[in-house]
Amino acid sequence: DRAPGPWPWSQSCIICALRVRDLRLIAEFAFMTGIFSDLTGGASASRGFAAVTGFIRDGVGAVTPRWLHTVLSRDPRDIGVVVGADGQPSLAIQASLATRKGSQPFPSDGGLDLGHLAGVGAALTITVDPARAFVRSLTVPRAAMPRLDEVLALDLERATPFKRTEVYSAHRVLGTSGESARIEHVLVKSSLIGPILDAARAAKIPVKAIRISDASRASLNLLANDQRQRSVLTRMLRRATVAVAAIGAALAMAAFAVETWRLQDAVAAAELQQQQLTASVATLRRDTQDADRALQEARFARARRLAQPLVVAVLDDLSRRLPNTTWLTDARIDDGVISIEGHSANAAELVAILSRSPYVASAAFAAPITRDAQRGSERFQIRMTRSPAPKASP
Repeated sequence: DRAPGPWPWSQSCIICALRVRDLRLIAEFAFMTGIFSDLTGGASASRGFAAVTGFIRDGVGAVTPRWLHTVLSRDPRDIGVVVGADGQPSLAIQASLATRKGSQPFPSDGGLDLGHLAGVGAALTITVDPARAFVRSLTVPRAAMPRLDEVLALDLERATPFKRTEVYSAHRVLGTSGESARIEHVLVKSSLIGPILDAARAAKIPVKAIRISDASRASLNLLANDQRQRSVLTRMLRRATVAVAAIGAALAMAAFAVETWRLQDAVAAAELQQQQLTASVATLRRDTQDADRALQEARFARARRLAQPLVVAVLDDLSRRLPNTTWLTDARIDDGVISIEGHSANAAELVAILSRSPYVASAAFAAPITRDAQRGSERFQIRMTRSPAPKASP
């Protein structure tokens, strides 16, 4: 391996199409890139490979297996400064996924000078030998767990010769028992880490972690959260991810707005159609009511007509009952009233004769009987009320 220089983007533009369900492609790509890196000297291909692995890490980290997620969680290229038991730092560089077998740490020349690593887009991890760390165990009430950082900071200055600003620290919970919890507090002196941080700051290399090389404490990061940084490429990828997420959210909101607008139009059209149907139903109901009313009137008229005798039958019955000495000059049937006028030899007996008709309810003279001397007869006017239904004939 040789020290990396400026990133040759024009020589290492790589487009990677990855199917998550076929992760074998990752291993094949890593293998081919390693071979090409050996043939070309390693710089360009290794950076291209690092860029692809960074893309894979952020793109499919949520759906990859745990072991692969652990590997992809590294920066595209890791710069490590290892502080040995003697307190002397040494430099180590590895590429994510593919640290070639047999690679050795790079000792720094002439002190800690990281200027030759500036601009590679990498982040720095400082690893400290357990012999250079101070580990203390203490027991705290479980009620103090939400404010454990403050409790440890106060106890640090009370129980140790260190001040809060003189150490980098981290803690882990070893276990709980009843109302208390056992805590392991790991400390590293700032004077040991300070020169490395100064060199990284001078080279503009972000520092992401201070760790202990002990495997049992590998998860601890002694660097405070507000001091942790990521590599330039990782920040760019995260910003790109945020931008893509924002664009996706904007597109989703736009799609939601369009769908809402479409649904509103559909609802408006449905309401209009409902109003039209309501008007049609009201018209149909009125027409049905008018038809029912007309039908009822027709049925009533028919029933009334059937219940009342025909004019021909009434007149035929009256003509049969009148004596042969009687003849009519006028006969009218109007709204249930039968009126007749004429001459008879004995008009006085006509009311009794006509009252016996089944079609007559009552009969009476409408005017006094007058004598017609010229014809030798009596002139009469009789008004009768027609019976609703024919009664039994006497």
